[in-house]
Amino acid sequence: MSMKLCEGSVCTCAAGGCPHEQDILPDNLLEDDRFEFACYSPIVDYAFVAQVLNKTSVGYFDKYTMSVRDVYRSNDGDGAGGAKVNTFLHRSSCRLQLREGTDYLLMGKNGNTKPGAGNAQYLLSDTTWIEAIPSQTTCGLWNYREHCQQVNRFIEDFSLSGCGL
Repeated sequence: MSMKLCEGSVCTCAAGGCPHEQDILPDNLLEDDRFEFACYSPIVDYAFVAQVLNKTSVGYFDKYTMSVRDVYRSNDGDGAGGAKVNTFLHRSSCRLQLREGTDYLLMGKNGNTKPGAGNAQYLLSDTTWIEAIPSQTTCGLWNYREHCQQVNRFIEDFSLSGCGL
């Protein structure tokens, strides 16, 4: 499905399927899934950890304002569009519901829809990895410990070595 995403008089094609959040329990993610996605299929252009600050609706899109906490890979060479707060959008008809105050690992292909025009906007689609990072409290629960160790290992390894692991 394709729609137009416009900012003033400048429009960009917003193509692709609906994004979905990775299901972390029960054991639906294998430890290598993140690395395979980031480095082999589809080979991501950006990888961030970002926290949802708020959500609004703009036309046919849900717009999330997010604080980018860490940049592991960026397609603009400047790190999250040169800003610490960026916009992430998806079509309102998709069922994605990101939660305010939650940190997410976001990885995707060339999602920047406003290169060089202020803060970047990233379009979330079916080629975006979206994974909630459990809080320290949640990671203390027995059934989340292994997942927390895996996501933390991936983040540490990817931040140090990228795809050169």
